Amino acid sequence: MSRPDVVCALALAVLLLPGCERNPPTAGTGTVKDTEVDADADADADADADTDTDVRPRRHRARRHLEHRVARRRELRRVPRRPRHPRHIDADVVALNGSTASRPPPGVARRRPGYDHVVSPNDNPFGALHNAVLARLPVRTSQVWTSALLSGDGAANDVTRWPVSVEVTAPSGAALAVVSEHWKSGFTTADEFRRVVDAQRVAEAARAVGTTAVLAMGDVNAEVTDPPPSTPTWSYVPSDVPGDYRLGADLAADLGAAGIPNDVFVPMTDAGLDVVTAKQVDGRLLTRPESGRRLDYVFADPGVRIVGAEVYDSADESLDGGLVKAGDPPDREASFVASDHLAVFVDVVP
Repeated sequence: MSRPDVVCALALAVLLLPGCERNPPTAGTGTVKDTEVDADADADADADADTDTDVRPRRHRARRHLEHRVARRRELRRVPRRPRHPRHIDADVVALNGSTASRPPPGVARRRPGYDHVVSPNDNPFGALHNAVLARLPVRTSQVWTSALLSGDGAANDVTRWPVSVEVTAPSGAALAVVSEHWKSGFTTADEFRRVVDAQRVAEAARAVGTTAVLAMGDVNAEVTDPPPSTPTWSYVPSDVPGDYRLGADLAADLGAAGIPNDVFVPMTDAGLDVVTAKQVDGRLLTRPESGRRLDYVFADPGVRIVGAEVYDSADESLDGGLVKAGDPPDREASFVASDHLAVFVDVVP
């Protein structure tokens, strides 16, 4: 059987980045520091929200990997050694969701030799967590997608964490774009609204990257099987958004017209990006075993041919099946040690 031109994996990376501590909301109408609480976590205030995404080659193979790391609990940072997920996946592009001032992307790149291109915002509109992308494939273009850039409104401030993207050249010479985002978490009305706006903006970024071969991915903090919301369509901005939150004029106009569907998956499908179905080797769909939920997704443009997909659990290494990986497998408990989310690998041909 012939191998695909490029193999990518949206997966849980194990590079242990420190997260930011969560502070209680600030009262008043001035500048409000954004407070992140994992929408799937319990009341434990120690939950972290670090994520990253990698695309790498499988060594000695004509295949490639794309990897995504999602939320990790703070106590896991005390692990005495690094699990071997990175070597096992060996990706070409690393998109980080959760880098902080204490561990900026250039420092991460130094720990992963060969990643010569780093794109990351110097700051972030809400909270301490940043998105970033590292690449070792040739990069055609890269972009930090600010609210102003996506909306065309210079005063807009409506994205929780600015999406980041790279357009790389695959070994075949074809272009492949990767957009990574970590959607707003939390359970309040404002969190629900902002999660939908994040989806609108990441869909816009995916359509603006310059190629039809696009993968958008990240911790959506929602499930595609969630029941219909109590408010099917947004026609207003909730009053409990942060004081410096400002919806872009384009989406504000939509609120005053037909409204914005209260579904984080609708903007993705409207942009022509379909959810990639990935399962664990044992057949389960969940990506966060602690709560039994599927929160982490890859959305693929029709310009990308999906060859295979897998939710990776190191405990399943003894089972037959799954995507081909590089080198020796990590320890059985490596997935648990790395994060409370599992890896999702997607093999693609751009």
